[in-house]
Amino acid sequence: MPGATDDEVREAASNEAARSVFAMDLMTSQQGKIARRVLRDVENREKDIRDIGNTIELLNNMFIDMQEVIAQQQDIIDNIEHAVEDVHENMEAAQTEVRHATWYRIKARK
Repeated sequence: MPGATDDEVREAASNEAARSVFAMDLMTSQQGKIARRVLRDVENREKDIRDIGNTIELLNNMFIDMQEVIAQQQDIIDNIEHAVEDVHENMEAAQTEVRHATWYRIKARK
């Protein structure tokens, strides 16, 4: 027993019945320590699992926000792509006109 006096310990050591009670008390005390340690480990794991769950939820919300930002920017990207296609068509038309102008200039000099 943790709070036993020296006399109680001597008496328990000399008495067979007291020794068995003392041994049982010691065993129960050890089992209690083990049970408390296991409980503490389980509680720590539960907290870690909750933390992981919160982190996953936070990441999910971040991905949803990113999806919304991308969706908003898609219209801008589509407009830029359309403008690039228009520029390409205008450049091809301008090249054709420059060739014609060059041909007419050469013809006019002759």
